[in-house]
Amino acid sequence: MQLSQGFKCAYFLDKVAKIPIYLLVFLLPLFFLPFTFNALDFNKQQLLILLVFISFVGWLMKALVERKLDLNVSFLNIPVIILLFVTGLSVLFSLSKSGSFWGWPLSIPDSFTTLFAFTILYLLVANLFTKPSDTFKLCALLVFSGFLAAIFGGLQLFGKFILPWELAKTTSFNTVGTVNSLGTFLAVILVLTSSFVLQSKKLRPFLIACSLVFLLALILINFKTAWIILAVGCAFVFGLGVLRAKKIQDANWLVLPMTLIILGIFFITFFRLSLRGLPPTPLEVSPSHKATLGIAKSVLRGKDLILGTGPGTFIYDYSKFKPTTINQTVFWNARFGSGSSEVFDKVINTGILGLLSFLSLILIFSWQSFSHFKKYILEKDIPNWFLETGVFASFFAVVLLYFLYPTNIAISFLFWTLLGIVAALEKEKIKSLKIQSGSPLFLGISFVLVLFFILGIGFLLLSGQRYLAEMKYLDSLISLQKGDLDKSIESLLAAANLSSDNDSYWRDLSQDYLIKLNRETQKEGISQEEMTKSIQTLVANAVNAAEQASDVESANVNNWGNQGFVYRNLIGLLPDSSDWAVKSYEKAIELEPSNPSFYTELGRVYLAQAGILNQQTGKDAEKEEALKKAEENFKIAIEHKSDYIPAHFQLAILYQARGELKEAISKLEDTRLISPSDIGVAFQLGVFYYNDNQFDKAQLELERAINLSLELNGEDYANARYFLGLVYDKLGQKDKAIEQFEKIKLSNPNNEEINKILENLRAGKPALGDTVLTEPILPR
Repeated sequence: MQLSQGFKCAYFLDKVAKIPIYLLVFLLPLFFLPFTFNALDFNKQQLLILLVFISFVGWLMKALVERKLDLNVSFLNIPVIILLFVTGLSVLFSLSKSGSFWGWPLSIPDSFTTLFAFTILYLLVANLFTKPSDTFKLCALLVFSGFLAAIFGGLQLFGKFILPWELAKTTSFNTVGTVNSLGTFLAVILVLTSSFVLQSKKLRPFLIACSLVFLLALILINFKTAWIILAVGCAFVFGLGVLRAKKIQDANWLVLPMTLIILGIFFITFFRLSLRGLPPTPLEVSPSHKATLGIAKSVLRGKDLILGTGPGTFIYDYSKFKPTTINQTVFWNARFGSGSSEVFDKVINTGILGLLSFLSLILIFSWQSFSHFKKYILEKDIPNWFLETGVFASFFAVVLLYFLYPTNIAISFLFWTLLGIVAALEKEKIKSLKIQSGSPLFLGISFVLVLFFILGIGFLLLSGQRYLAEMKYLDSLISLQKGDLDKSIESLLAAANLSSDNDSYWRDLSQDYLIKLNRETQKEGISQEEMTKSIQTLVANAVNAAEQASDVESANVNNWGNQGFVYRNLIGLLPDSSDWAVKSYEKAIELEPSNPSFYTELGRVYLAQAGILNQQTGKDAEKEEALKKAEENFKIAIEHKSDYIPAHFQLAILYQARGELKEAISKLEDTRLISPSDIGVAFQLGVFYYNDNQFDKAQLELERAINLSLELNGEDYANARYFLGLVYDKLGQKDKAIEQFEKIKLSNPNNEEINKILENLRAGKPALGDTVLTEPILPR
């Protein structure tokens, strides 16, 4: 009876160990949830951690119940463990220890947490799925999952949105990642399918249907890298099949991989081919191989040669070392989270040691695959050779993918699952270790089980806490879109309390406090004391949140740019805010030296300092020094990006502040040539013409500013109408002047200044009386 109960328990635990892996193989390519900002990889990571944890505990418990541990002791395990160890070392010296460990808000697939889960997955597959029938089930589930992902992705591209959530109502959305990553994922799955389509007569119609769906999806996506992967992968299938041709009675199955090779070459050659009736695929932009290699060289020249800058930190390296030529493109202000390929990212993120450990893993597994194929498939007649051929070819296809394209969770999952299957094929490496009660092995496994269970539960709780924080973060973004600022702040505070090491929460919180501060200063009907108290609280909250973001993630240039922005907006409200703004922007420039916006913002801080000094007596020298520094930074910004309009614009403002009105006008006239549709340039140039008594030119520019605002923004421009009214007055066109101010009055009915101007105009007097106005007084 006890033996029977023990057998039942072991059987149950075997299912507990295997079923989560089956579920994972099927669900992970399809899984996403709309409750977090990162709907795909973040949720896939949580699913991976949960199911791998359950499976691993079930496997160890089964070993204790059976008093036997079947362990794959293949030397293939060694490079896997070394890669995990090197990645862990890289985390310890990472620019972002939290981001490198957890992933989000950095690169989730490159994180240590994800790699650790994949390592456990590899061990589970290598030890639990050694039977050909189990391996075939894994592959069949993978194909079926890819089949559903392909259908859903195709419907999305055609604009057939079957899911109710807003995030799923774009043509670029699918369950794998970007559209191109879906293409590469399906290319690997199609390689797998092409090799064992004849393995099962029962599944043959389904596998053929899957192959057709995958092929149609690839044609629809038409991504060159996907076709290369398909052609090379199928070439492996074809080549391995030819090597075994003497033992094959029916070689007709080779027609499928051969056809796919030809199609792949055709689409690679005629990549620009556009088929009528097919929807255009969304544009995907990433750094080129040349740019990524340049960044890698810059990283490896410094102290990060051995271990890199840390898993997932490519975005920081890109900011610091991106080529200056990128500033001449529309992507000058983009920050990419990954390079042109996963292998190049390994060099940058984990250094020489990381690259060598990863390449060693690939080489060892590749050699073992060829050795296995030669020993068991070429020299022996085994019934499941179709399956093993498919696994090997798919493994080489996904390895090629790592060299050509950046990965995500779904693609990395393919790699590690196939890696585990390759190891599982080494059945002779399985050793059965007997476990006797009280033996060192029994105590060791019990200790590992208890330790893993306790740490795993704690880890799951931490992951759950971070998940709740992400839900609150998404809730804050939705609330802000709806205009509910208080709810947005409340949700961000909750998110920051749940996961205080996420700089995104603090950074966005500081922005929300700034918005609320601006609204608070415009409130009416409250006492001065109450307003002062509220402003002081909001100023302190904004500063604290901005500084917290920089403290949490000091390598993130966004945090320093945001901190500088907060301090710049508090100049005049907070003592020494301009000095702190300068320090913040200088740090941002250190982290991203080729970004013209930081030089421009730093120049604006110095310009604001000059404005304050101008109101103080005996500060002429300090004022000129501030203006000089402002000018230097504006010119540096223009050197980095010659068509950067804000720098040109601010330089004109600086000339005007110096009293050099002619130079200011000349600068804005040049700027107008660079950006003829810039509303701000048209308005400010009109104001400068007005101040220089060039009223005809002022009229043209101010009319152009109003028209541009109506055309581009669909809204009126009250400040431009204000000065246009003054221009008409100077030109003696009183009726037109009155018309402009009456339009302004519609949106500003209680503005006493406007009423006074209208009164003057109707009385035949100058609009402003004896007042000279050089700056706009109305909100735009």
